[in-house]
Amino acid sequence: MKQASEVKNVVMASGDKSVSGVDRERLAAALAAYHEAMADEGNHTDRVSTLRQRTSEVDAEINRIEVSYSRPIDYSMLSMEAVKQRSDEIMRLQSQVNSLKQLRDELQKQIKDIESDALGRFYVKSDSKREVWRTVFDGLVSQFDKESLELLIAVGSQCGKPKELIMIDLALDTSSTKLIPLMEKLGLPE
Repeated sequence: MKQASEVKNVVMASGDKSVSGVDRERLAAALAAYHEAMADEGNHTDRVSTLRQRTSEVDAEINRIEVSYSRPIDYSMLSMEAVKQRSDEIMRLQSQVNSLKQLRDELQKQIKDIESDALGRFYVKSDSKREVWRTVFDGLVSQFDKESLELLIAVGSQCGKPKELIMIDLALDTSSTKLIPLMEKLGLPE
C-alpha cells in the first residue's frame, strides 16, 4: 500500500493538462484515505487468518489431550497410588482442556467481531474511493466549457430533441477504457 506522502508526490507531480482543474491537495488526501482503507482491510484479513490458524492449533491440542485421558485403563490391575495418580492426571488434563476451550471461545469471538466490522470497513473503502473520483470529476467540471454544452442543449431542445437524444447525438465514448491513462497517471483506484 502506498504511503500518504508517496501518493501526494505522485499526484502533485502529475502535470497532465487534461486534469489541470483537479485540486491536487484534495485528490492526494482522498487517495491517501483510500489507500489507508485498503491497508486496513488487508490487516483485518491477515488478523482473521492468524486467529483461525490459532483456533485450529487450539482445537488440535484439545483433541490430543482428550484422546490421552480417554483411553480405557484396567484399574483393577493398578495399585491405589497408581489409581490416585491417574485420577490426578485426568483432572489436570481436563482443567487444561477447559482452559483451552475458553481460549478457543475467545479467539472465535475475536474473529466474529472482526468479521462483523467488515461491512463498516467496506463502506469506508467505498466512500473513500468515491471521494477520489468525485475530486477528479469536480476538477474536470471546473475546466469544462459549460457555455458550449448549454448552447448545444438549448438549440437541440428548440428543434424538439430531449436531452437524452442530444446526448446520443453527441456520440460520446464513455467507456471505462478512457479512464485507464488517467488512472495510471494519477494512481486512481479501479
